[in-house]
Amino acid sequence: PSRLELARWLVSPQNPLAARAHINRLWQQFFGFTFVDTLDDLGSQSPPVQHQDLLDHLAIEFMESGWNVKELIRDIVTSSLYRQDSDVSPGTPSGPHWNRAQRIRLPAESLRDQAFAIGEILSSTMGGKPIQAPRMAANDRDNPYRRSIYFHWKRGLLENTLLSFDAPNRDVCTARREPTTSPIQSLDLFNNRHFTDAARGVAEQLTLLPRGARVERTDLAFRIVLARTPNDAERKRVLDYFNQQRANFEKDPSTIGLILNGGTVHRRDLTLSADDAAWVMIASALLSLDETLSRE
Repeated sequence: PSRLELARWLVSPQNPLAARAHINRLWQQFFGFTFVDTLDDLGSQSPPVQHQDLLDHLAIEFMESGWNVKELIRDIVTSSLYRQDSDVSPGTPSGPHWNRAQRIRLPAESLRDQAFAIGEILSSTMGGKPIQAPRMAANDRDNPYRRSIYFHWKRGLLENTLLSFDAPNRDVCTARREPTTSPIQSLDLFNNRHFTDAARGVAEQLTLLPRGARVERTDLAFRIVLARTPNDAERKRVLDYFNQQRANFEKDPSTIGLILNGGTVHRRDLTLSADDAAWVMIASALLSLDETLSRE
């Protein structure tokens, strides 16, 4: 016996356990629940399998495709099951249900990368040197906006943004992430350099419209961040918040530079004005909305 023989046994057609376990894990990532309740324990001693015919069908297709993960994911996300609405009507019981989609908060890495993509600062560079978390290096000025997959991982020393949103630090094996909701996360969304840089990127996109077109800028900000148009009540709240923030910056102009300066990527210049600083705060608020942080 050798490790090669063990590897061949793991992916043997006579041993569907590896394929089933991988399907179960992917299903949890896309739907928020699993075929088997214990994600870290799938076998003869695990709880009963729900919809075993579907699990076996996907496992067989996965193996016959040559373990093609992309093809498997395409089948899942184009299915009618995945494309169901996640709205809950009155009287609908809570918990996972197969007759509707689930509302899931994005994992830590996706939250960071999504913010960068919305702010148009996400680096498209593939491969190459990893980026260091600020606590491991003096700075990450080489390219701080690379995808989270390129972070240099070190057990017990995780980048702050990922740590705040429940990414495991790899001290121990973590089969399932348990998302939490804490005040630290709200503070991170409004004050963390990564998210403030992303908000500045959104504000820079708004400069395509005239400075006085506040309603149009509000609608554009919603389309950029949430991919939809605000309703009248939302538009009013955003404009009220804009006026409040602009008044605060006009009262204390020294804070304008703290909001507008920083970052390493600038496509359009923001003037050191209370108006531009207020639009950065609007973008920051939209980026921190639960609708932005969740997949529905």
